[in-house]
Amino acid sequence: MNFLPDLILDLWSGLLLLGSLHGWFLCLVLILTFRGYNTPRVILASLIFVLSYYLFNSFLWRAGLIVHFPHLLATATPVLFLAGPLYYWFFNSTLAQKNKISWIHFAPAFICLLTIIPFYAKGLAFKLEYIHSKDLSVVSLPPTRAIYYGFLYLQLFFYWVLSLRLLNQPLIDPDGRKTKRFKSVRNWLNGFHYAFGIFMVIYLGSYLILTLTQFNYGEILYVTQLSLALLVHAIGYFTLKESTLFRDYHPKKLEVKKSGNEQEIKQKILDLMTREKPFLNQDLTLPEFSRMLFLSPVIVSRVINQEFQSNFSDFVNKYRVEEAKKLLMDQRYNHYKVEAIGQEVGFKNKVNFNRVFKKCTGMSPSKLKYS
Repeated sequence: MNFLPDLILDLWSGLLLLGSLHGWFLCLVLILTFRGYNTPRVILASLIFVLSYYLFNSFLWRAGLIVHFPHLLATATPVLFLAGPLYYWFFNSTLAQKNKISWIHFAPAFICLLTIIPFYAKGLAFKLEYIHSKDLSVVSLPPTRAIYYGFLYLQLFFYWVLSLRLLNQPLIDPDGRKTKRFKSVRNWLNGFHYAFGIFMVIYLGSYLILTLTQFNYGEILYVTQLSLALLVHAIGYFTLKESTLFRDYHPKKLEVKKSGNEQEIKQKILDLMTREKPFLNQDLTLPEFSRMLFLSPVIVSRVINQEFQSNFSDFVNKYRVEEAKKLLMDQRYNHYKVEAIGQEVGFKNKVNFNRVFKKCTGMSPSKLKYS
């Protein structure tokens, strides 16, 4: 098949092609240059693939080559609905170590696909006529397409906000120090997040112009596509620059083994409880505690059960009681009420403090304070 007579290679089409090819090259680099399975890398590669496919589809339109691939018409739309969930999943797996998310996140992409299936079922002649009827110098957003892209923006914004919430959570090194590499992880994720935010601002501006005004020149759409291409280039540059970004971020050696490393994990737990005193946080949960250790909650729970003969709640409360005993006998805290001391060491209310303290020591905290 001879593409040259139809090929329109100008600045816009060249940039779109370069962005898509760079993105796919980056996907291969992320997958092939890492030994073993690394969830954040796989998710990031999937996200970049989705964005690159949209850029390639846009290139086919701009370069006049879509006429040779009519069955690719509208295939980029449902694919784009995967971008938001993949984006959030990447941040979730990197920051919260949650390597799985519910299938419900991908339901919008599936619903979008179902609504476009009637168009896919159209014959070749219909699709070719549709292509030839398009004027690339003008962007036409009929109500159906406006709804698609409006919902797409809302979905992207929703997942962008969720990812921002994850970014605002503390990122703690397993040994309690903020090492240079962990700072690089934080800086990289922040840069990626706000670069994606800039793209969304451009997307929103273009969408509002095309839907609320009569200004419908094709360059408006190209600016949005170009910003996406630049985003892919930026991801590629900084990912390759920080080549150790995902290396050993998850302590696989500790989690892959099911036995023989309990003593090592036990010591990490003891060190963290002594050094950071996370039990002082009234809202401390097993998942949050596990993130501080860079271990899965399943592993941490199992080690606490086996090595400390306790569940997580009782294990944490024992540390709180020991800390409370110190404060109750410390003259500097004589002016503190019993309830205030309980809150200082991590108990949410006086009733729970009294119950747990008496269970562990055989006496009430008031008796110890005033003895």
